Amino acid sequence: MDDILIVQELHNKNIKAFTWMYEKYYKVLLAHADYLLKDDVEAEEAVQDVFCKLLDFKNWGQVKNLRSYLYKILHNYCLSKLSAEKRAHEKMMNFSRVMLSDTWEAPDLHDAKQADKKLQHLLSHLSPQRLRAFHLVYQEGLSYEAAADSLGISKNSIKTHIKLGLRVLRSFGPFLFIVLFYLA
Repeated sequence: MDDILIVQELHNKNIKAFTWMYEKYYKVLLAHADYLLKDDVEAEEAVQDVFCKLLDFKNWGQVKNLRSYLYKILHNYCLSKLSAEKRAHEKMMNFSRVMLSDTWEAPDLHDAKQADKKLQHLLSHLSPQRLRAFHLVYQEGLSYEAAADSLGISKNSIKTHIKLGLRVLRSFGPFLFIVLFYLA
């Protein structure tokens, strides 16, 4: 089916046009996402997310070149995903530098139950909101702004929670960082 007709029908809210677009572009968009993300599962998820977002798109009348539009949306989505992964990795590396900056002897982690118990003990020293901030920033990989929005507080409050939480956890040595990687 012709792209111009698909766009016209999408503008007229014809749901069949969405199916036509999906069938025509799914495979090429998947290949493009796989090329960018280097991961089949992530690529499929990216393409599905883009199509899900397009279900709510209302300005089809402004789309002049459907193929270019779809590629651009997917490309930007993949770049955002890669950027978020890079930020999460950098945060984890910063966290590891902070936790390992003192010289401590690494504990024996052969017993996973003991390590989990120690981890829960260490995390119990954090307030619930500080613990939630750690979870959002370090485990979910959210930016400070996104974590702040999720908790309904300011970006500076998130930074303060992280800084004070790290101070508390550092007082126990690098054990927490080692346990987190052991259990991951």
